[in-house]
Amino acid sequence: MARTHSAAAALCGAAFLAACTGGPQFDSIPTKWANEAPARKALSAAEATSVPSDPYLASLRAAYLGFADFEFSKMYDYTDTQFHAERAMQAASGRRVQPQNVGDRMIPSGDVAMLTEARGRLMAALDAGAPEIAPGPAGRAVASFDCWLEQQEENIQPGDIAACQEGFEAAMAKVDEAMAAPAPVPDVVTLDADVVFDFDKSDIKPAAAAELDMLAQLMADNPQQSFEVQGHTDSTGATDYNQGLSERRAQSVLDYLAGKGVEAERLTAVGFGENRPIASNDTEEGRAQNRRVEIHSR
Repeated sequence: MARTHSAAAALCGAAFLAACTGGPQFDSIPTKWANEAPARKALSAAEATSVPSDPYLASLRAAYLGFADFEFSKMYDYTDTQFHAERAMQAASGRRVQPQNVGDRMIPSGDVAMLTEARGRLMAALDAGAPEIAPGPAGRAVASFDCWLEQQEENIQPGDIAACQEGFEAAMAKVDEAMAAPAPVPDVVTLDADVVFDFDKSDIKPAAAAELDMLAQLMADNPQQSFEVQGHTDSTGATDYNQGLSERRAQSVLDYLAGKGVEAERLTAVGFGENRPIASNDTEEGRAQNRRVEIHSR
């Protein structure tokens, strides 16, 4: 995307740059203007990248791209334009960009502890799965932290520092909310009948307790959902017998879950016998797949 600046804007930018050259963390005015062309090129390259299919990477790319455009078009900060543009390109290429370390920038000593604590919260959330659980907010939190860190290093525009910090905190609030939400119960949970039951039996084996206990906890954590427990068999034996066995097994699983605190009114049991195979009954492997209990959420 081509960008042009009027003479007035250029003079304004020059005046702003002059205000930003008072410390070792700032480039000199000649150096900043020398960086204009590389910054424009980097921003154009970042804008030309494709949006990743991964929601977290897409969020990273969009957030960094927004900061790069702001630095170029509004702040005339060409060094940080390149920083954010390069990170946008890294995200577009599939790299999960990590927030900068606080020590990577010249942060005023009074702000180091606050930024270190914020980065620690962010890294803990990322390590706990935030990119998968809350991909949009997690991506915005990473880029907003880098924006905050950059603005705090410059330490001359309280409004911009506050905007980046508030963006970070708002994104982290969304991340924390999503991380605290219970995991949803999958649409279908399939239990291997050979693991849950002994041959030709409907009593639940002790070895199946751990898996069923975890399932019961998920159900308890999602009280808005109800469930249908379906029993299935292979085609070995009489059809009527298989129908009855499938019904007894479905009811046995329902009773177990209800005994673990899942409200009985949220559970129904039905047996389908051998009528709904998912594999061939001509092989032992196929028959084993057909001997199953399925829990469908509704």
